[in-house]
Amino acid sequence: MLKYPHQLIVLIILLLLPQWGHTQSRLATEDKKALKYYAEASAYYRRAQFLEATEVLAKAIDRDEQFVEAYLMSADAYDRIRETTKALITRQRLLAAVPNHPKTIDVYYLLGEAYFESGEYLKARDHIEQFLKIAVDRPEEFQKAQQTLLSVEFALSALDHPVSFSPSPLPPQVNQFALQYFPAVTVDENTLIYTARRGLEPYHDEDIYVVHKDEAGEWQLPQSITDLINTDNNEGACTISADGRTIIFTSCQGRNGLGSCDLYTSVKRGDAWGAPVNMGAPVNTSAWESQPSLSADGRTLFFSSNRGGGAGQRDIWVTTKGVGDVWNEPVNLGDNINSAGDDISPFIHFNGQDLYFSSNGRIRMGGFDLFKSKRVDGKWSEAVNLGYPINDHEDQVSLFITAQGAMAYYANEVSDKGRIVSSTIQQFELAESVRIEHRSNFLTGIVSDSQTGTPLESQLKVYDVNTNALVSEVYSDPVTGEYFVVLTEGQEYAIAINRPGYLFQNLSYDYLEKEGLEPERLDIQLDPIAVGAQTVLKNIFFKTNEYQLQEKSEAQLATIIEFLKRNPRVVVEISGHTDSTGSDQLNKALSENRARSVYDYLLAHGIAAGRLVHRGYGSTHPVADNATESGKALNRRIEFKIIRL
Repeated sequence: MLKYPHQLIVLIILLLLPQWGHTQSRLATEDKKALKYYAEASAYYRRAQFLEATEVLAKAIDRDEQFVEAYLMSADAYDRIRETTKALITRQRLLAAVPNHPKTIDVYYLLGEAYFESGEYLKARDHIEQFLKIAVDRPEEFQKAQQTLLSVEFALSALDHPVSFSPSPLPPQVNQFALQYFPAVTVDENTLIYTARRGLEPYHDEDIYVVHKDEAGEWQLPQSITDLINTDNNEGACTISADGRTIIFTSCQGRNGLGSCDLYTSVKRGDAWGAPVNMGAPVNTSAWESQPSLSADGRTLFFSSNRGGGAGQRDIWVTTKGVGDVWNEPVNLGDNINSAGDDISPFIHFNGQDLYFSSNGRIRMGGFDLFKSKRVDGKWSEAVNLGYPINDHEDQVSLFITAQGAMAYYANEVSDKGRIVSSTIQQFELAESVRIEHRSNFLTGIVSDSQTGTPLESQLKVYDVNTNALVSEVYSDPVTGEYFVVLTEGQEYAIAINRPGYLFQNLSYDYLEKEGLEPERLDIQLDPIAVGAQTVLKNIFFKTNEYQLQEKSEAQLATIIEFLKRNPRVVVEISGHTDSTGSDQLNKALSENRARSVYDYLLAHGIAAGRLVHRGYGSTHPVADNATESGKALNRRIEFKIIRL
């Protein structure tokens, strides 16, 4: 039998303590009333009545101002009800009353973290450094504190070296909802798509909205994207392809998902969106998949997921479309992107080279910061913090950079006690230090039948001619024939336009130099396969006065081979042409040799000799004035003509 009643109180406390993490056998008071209050508060705490617990613990502290455990439980209870300021004050009082108690070691770290997260970096540094002095025998906590101290030092340096940042909200008609976030803009910057919630509570419906600019460049009223996508359930973070015809969005309820949140896709034909389709395995799993970002051509998808096999809690993954337009197994982006914390909200720029994302697991200003990484030789560089004041101690989560790379859109969130109370879409000019290296722009127009003018759905393949790599693959709209092709500085492009039953067309664009990158409109007419149909091979390259094919001709040659294999009855003439510079004899020989080089290449790659004729016409068939350099360039060409079916 216990001799003293207060021993029973202490025993009860010791049984309850594991519920909130204090397991040491002795309490720092012998005051009976303080112990009684403590036991009562422990019961409240155990029932998750945290506010009531703090009220009783205040009485215990009044009885004994050095009652360490009462302070600790009270601060923890305040944390649980998101009264962070009161938790901070409670821990401050504890250190003032009992600075050297063994149980206050963690308080220095917790206060350091709290000061860091609230942007009070000098106070954070003082407390973290104090913790590191007395916690050398606790390697795990010591390492975490060192990481926080690195972030504190980074934040202090960032404050002294701010980047330019002058955000302005989009007009009220765009920011008309209680919350709006995850903005995305089409490549022509005329359409904005974003997620909005009409109220602040989780039960308020979350939908996707689209807003267009008028002819004067002013944003109009947002409209629900479509009733096929927006439902009574929540439709969240979304991404749209550069041409505005493919959307991938997040849905976390209903729709027979595989996990807590799944990714869905919808394709637009003309003005109508199709019914959403769950992307299924391997993209979606029984875990959480969300916050998608599509590449410009819609064939590479970045997203965040807490699936197994990652580096931290939520990681960024990437998947690509393979054979038959089936999405491949997602790949984790690795340690240069993903951390031990949460890495979320990826945004891949139109150039396919620059990735922006948000993380709370790296050296940062506090909360979630925005970072940038660049793909170099197929690998992602170490992520770079965008700096202050783009990042501060609050959460910065979603970011979108326009094709030209100068303007950014983001959601400015305001929180109170850990709860978001407002979120508006804003824009700002991006600091030079964190801009993309290579800007993007677009080529657009209508693909149609050359004889009837009927719009055609056609495949447009874009190649980097210096590597012969396929950069993107898009299709013109099956109803309107409209296409968008994104082109980026620093590359030289070959574009092949194909449709079954038609002779291919090809375009050539040289953006190796950073100049003249402007939107361009070009309507493309395809000739039905018929005798006499012809096209200029604009991506066949020779050195001056030479006839050996350059390697960067291979993308064009592959298009020819594909066409001939798809149309086995077609017989063609390959003809060489020159400008008028030099003698007729030399021009005739050069044109014949160049046509023969293409002919020989096709033979070597499986095309029968009976389907090919090669001729050289020298300068006898000009298509432009030889008196100008631009005219001469047009006259130097290889033509491809159907002569028999």
